Amino acid sequence: GGILYEVRVSYPREVAWWALSWGSEAEILEPPELREYVAEEVRKMAVLYGEGGER
Repeated sequence: GGILYEVRVSYPREVAWWALSWGSEAEILEPPELREYVAEEVRKMAVLYGEGGER
């Protein structure tokens, strides 16, 4: 199960940090630019918190 949450904002990145606070429980579907922005942030976090904590 799940929910679909739609919101209109002036600056889509405002939503990014809210979605990231849900971890793997949330997925941004659109707009594609916001989805890619969040994906890039997650990749950066994976480097920081990856196995062994090595950068």
